[in-house]
Amino acid sequence: MTTYIQTYSQTANDCMIRSLVQATGLSTPRVESMMIKDDYFWQQNMIYVIQQSGHDVELLVFELSNGKTAMHGFAMSQMYPKGTYILKMKGHVCTMIDGVIYDKTDTRFEGVYWSWRIINL
Repeated sequence: MTTYIQTYSQTANDCMIRSLVQATGLSTPRVESMMIKDDYFWQQNMIYVIQQSGHDVELLVFELSNGKTAMHGFAMSQMYPKGTYILKMKGHVCTMIDGVIYDKTDTRFEGVYWSWRIINL
């Protein structure tokens, strides 16, 4: 079973945009127009875009009290083989759809601190 597919992007720091496009089905220009250009509010920005696309989110937390992660991407793909998720890793986010991680680099063995499960309304 494939657990990783490489995706391409035009800029180095667009993982949030790319993940939202893949998770919601919105176009890149639409997601970019909805995002507030303020890194401090990036989580609220992502939730806003997800909800405006007609979805909701459920938070799954894998961070332990000592700051370590309880799960890496590959384990998550095995534990959650169905559904759409945005995974938060150290300084990065990516998308997992039906157990396959979509990202520019192979992040299957990176620690996942938390994830949003995208819920269809």
